[in-house]
Amino acid sequence: MRRGILMLFVLVLAIAYISGRCFGNEVDNSAAIGTEESIETPLKEKPIAEQSIEAEEDIEHALEEGDLTSTGEVEDWVSDVVVDEDVVDEDETKGFDEQHQQQHQGQNHKDSAADEQLKDVVVDVVDEDYDTYIEALSLTIGNSSTGFNPTKAFDLANKGADKGHPPSQFLLGFLYAYGLGTEPNLAKAIILYTVSSMGGNVHAQMALAFRYHVGVGVAKNCESAINHYRRVAKQVNEHAVVFGGEVLERKRIDLIPKEEGVSEQDIIQYYIYNADFGDVASQLMAGKLYYMGKGVDQNYGQALKFFDRAATLGSADAKAMLGEMYMQGMGVEGDNKTALTYIKEAANSKSAAGMSLYGTMLLEGIEVEKNEKEAFQMFLHSSQMGYSDAQYNLAVLYYNGIGTEEDYTSAHKYFKLAAQQGHVQAIYHLGLMQSLGQGAPYNCNSASALFKNVAERGSWMTDMMTAYDEYKDERYLQSLMHYTLLAELGVECAQHNSAIILEKALVPNFNANQNDTFRRALQFWKQSAEQGQLDARVKVGDYLYYGKGVTADFTAAANEYRVAADAQHAQAMFNLGAMHQFGLGLDKDLHLAKRYYDMAYATSEDAKLPSSIALVGVKLSFFLESLFDEHLPKAEDYFRQLMQVEEGESFIPSSWTEAYQQYEDELLVVGVVGV
Repeated sequence: MRRGILMLFVLVLAIAYISGRCFGNEVDNSAAIGTEESIETPLKEKPIAEQSIEAEEDIEHALEEGDLTSTGEVEDWVSDVVVDEDVVDEDETKGFDEQHQQQHQGQNHKDSAADEQLKDVVVDVVDEDYDTYIEALSLTIGNSSTGFNPTKAFDLANKGADKGHPPSQFLLGFLYAYGLGTEPNLAKAIILYTVSSMGGNVHAQMALAFRYHVGVGVAKNCESAINHYRRVAKQVNEHAVVFGGEVLERKRIDLIPKEEGVSEQDIIQYYIYNADFGDVASQLMAGKLYYMGKGVDQNYGQALKFFDRAATLGSADAKAMLGEMYMQGMGVEGDNKTALTYIKEAANSKSAAGMSLYGTMLLEGIEVEKNEKEAFQMFLHSSQMGYSDAQYNLAVLYYNGIGTEEDYTSAHKYFKLAAQQGHVQAIYHLGLMQSLGQGAPYNCNSASALFKNVAERGSWMTDMMTAYDEYKDERYLQSLMHYTLLAELGVECAQHNSAIILEKALVPNFNANQNDTFRRALQFWKQSAEQGQLDARVKVGDYLYYGKGVTADFTAAANEYRVAADAQHAQAMFNLGAMHQFGLGLDKDLHLAKRYYDMAYATSEDAKLPSSIALVGVKLSFFLESLFDEHLPKAEDYFRQLMQVEEGESFIPSSWTEAYQQYEDELLVVGVVGV
């Protein structure tokens, strides 16, 4: 009888411990929504600190790491890699893969023959450095043309860095940071990022900015993070003004594989199919997909075709889009008169896009008499309908006092509304206002986060899609290295995906030492957790609990779970309940265990079943301890004996399915017969 009850108790415990979950395949369609009609009136910026001063501060942080022990040693080492501040590589804003396809072009000189001869010499040197860098990058990623050879990549990057080539300096710093082809040396990595940043390399600027933003490898310094992020964000903002924003997807690899449902491509094909059969809403959507290049190759001709069909059937928004295409000469010869006809019809039909475009024409006097006050009213009406471009433009007018009184508070309000919809220019200018304390109290952390948001919308972020495609094609090494490069820039989704690939042991190159693989994965989980990703925070707790890549530490694991639980993470609550139930890293307290299980039950639908079963286990613990306290070892002691686990060791199964299968027959038979 007693054995039957205890074995049933074991069954209850086994079902209750469920491994961590991922909340689905997260797709961040981060598009810079600002279109050609957005008005770019520069805001007043706070002066950026001199780069030489920042470099000294960065090097001081590196000195604190202990790898370079004296200023003299730093000066000797940096003298070989430092670059003139005025040298900016033209390709540093391209994606990592795009750099493989672009050839470095020298600027044309139209002076004397002597200048032409000098130019030829300079370009030869630059091209040689660039080609060396491209080969090193290919060896780092493991492309099919070169294979994966970090040792050779290190030698080549070192060669380029010695000549003051900013991209090579960044790549060499990356190799030092992750111990690829050399021993890890964070101090040298930070110094290389610093000098590369001084040369204008956006990857180095982002890597430094992220480390200062969250305090990874250096002391947390919000002002330094802002200075680095702002430089990159400014470039992205300027690109969005001229060319529009990049359409980016950040696909998160599932912690637990799920069955494929309706794909994004299925949805796109649905719209295009219905558009061909005359559905107006589908025609408008299909036109926007082709216009933005979202899920299909960008094709202004196709966009124009679908917009024209929808406009013919009376869609005011389609007329507005046609007007914009004629005004900007996209897919058709520019014609402001035709543009005005379409846009005015759309505005009169209360189209938010139409009113915003008409406001632009009024403000700039395009085919109409210039009227700033009427333009302001058009933007206001469109903004009230939630149109992000109009909200951005209205904020600019408020900020500069155009068509209305200067009002920083209202400017901040409308920048924020547009930013909430992903408008890249609005996010950038909101960051500027936060960093200057305009329209709202100065907030360094908020400004840094806003600039980071903009910086992560640059053209180089298309490598996120490249990495995901490589993952789906089972080219795991290339996918991992692309993600790792982006992870070093502070991209949280890339950090998450890098950790998943390592944890799943999908890359043989990193599996020779399992503990080292877990150590690398833990590094990424920590970086992701520092950016507020709760699943990653729970993963850090799991690694500490099971001793993966680090010495097992129940107390430290409980601290990580507590942070996630305080943010309403159900799995973390459940884990804390289990640790209180058995006194692992926390005081044994069945009342607290019950409380955490109850909280997990109330927080997530997914947690209801395991929490219910765990609560049954807690009740059995209460019953058994009160009934057999003097006659029988405590339930968990008996469980330890049964599982052959020593005192102080973990007996929570790392895989619940595995634990259940191992004891299924004995538990069910003995449990039922015993009862």
